[in-house]
Amino acid sequence: MQYMFRTMTAALLLLSACGGDDDDELSGFSSTGDAPASTSAGTQQSEGSSEGLDTASSGGPSVGGPPEILGIVAMPAMISEGDIWSISVQATDPDGLDDIVGATLLSSDGGSAYGVLEQISGGTFSTSLSWSQIHAVVPIEFIGTEERVFLVEILDAAGGIASEMVSVTLSCDEGGACDGDCTPLDTDSNCGMCGVACELGADCVDGLCEGGFCGDGWIDPGENCDGTELGGFDCFSLGFMGGELACNRATCMFDVSMCF
Repeated sequence: MQYMFRTMTAALLLLSACGGDDDDELSGFSSTGDAPASTSAGTQQSEGSSEGLDTASSGGPSVGGPPEILGIVAMPAMISEGDIWSISVQATDPDGLDDIVGATLLSSDGGSAYGVLEQISGGTFSTSLSWSQIHAVVPIEFIGTEERVFLVEILDAAGGIASEMVSVTLSCDEGGACDGDCTPLDTDSNCGMCGVACELGADCVDGLCEGGFCGDGWIDPGENCDGTELGGFDCFSLGFMGGELACNRATCMFDVSMCF
């Protein structure tokens, strides 16, 4: 009996000891419920880092990026000799307008400069060009009309660049432009193209020289050749094996008598 009592007492003590361990484990599991507090502290630290970035962006180096062109207005869309062309550019910069240090108008390939755009107010930049100023940078010479394309570049202090193309149509009332001057292209001195002159006795008709005579040294319409001018032909190109091609001076037709 006494032995059984001692045995039961030992068992109760053992159960009590095991129950204490369970309580400790339960207590330890419960303490993990404090994890949100630890997470909250980590969140506060992250917020502090974010505030540090804000401070750097407002008082430190430029971090916002390059400038941006919001829009370009160019007037008029078409100009002729003696006209003025004006261009206005609206730009912005994520680091503030003071970060923009210049605006330039260039040729379409960026190789030639037409000049700088003046900052009028805020992010507005503007300039004007005359026909002669445009010609001075890239010569104006065309038949009919020409679309002249320009490159606008906005530069910021960090070297960031925003660029955009803009164009204007160059036009003359008749013919085209020769060396910057509007010129009719139906004259004997400029027949169809700048600098193409008709020979003596010929007239410019619809851009072509007509009415020349055989023996004037020019191959006129209806002639195969004229004097020593053979138009690049020889006996071989005319289907012969070889020989020497000549020109009949009376008819201005090929003389193949010496071809074989």
